[in-house]
Amino acid sequence: MVSGALSEVAGVDRRVPVRRPRRTLPEGFTVIYDHERPYVVGNMLVVGFRVNGQQPLPRGGCTVATILDADRNLVAFGEATCHERDNYNRRIGRMIALGRALKNLETNG
Repeated sequence: MVSGALSEVAGVDRRVPVRRPRRTLPEGFTVIYDHERPYVVGNMLVVGFRVNGQQPLPRGGCTVATILDADRNLVAFGEATCHERDNYNRRIGRMIALGRALKNLETNG
């Protein structure tokens, strides 16, 4: 018996999951991203921006999305922190941080 026919016979409901509408940035607002990565300088672990041309560690890090209005005033921000065991991915960090910033903008408004 075909699975589609079985579901019709058995009365199984095949609903498609509903996707939430995407949050969008309001007109006139801008987003600024900051990325902080861990570095090893000598025998010290430094978290922040590039230090003396050192290569960042491949794991861990933080991305901050700051939403500014037309007058360049801080309106909302969101932060995405990558665990020290996970590989850092700038694109994913930006998406998560922007989503959290837009959520803060909606709630605090």
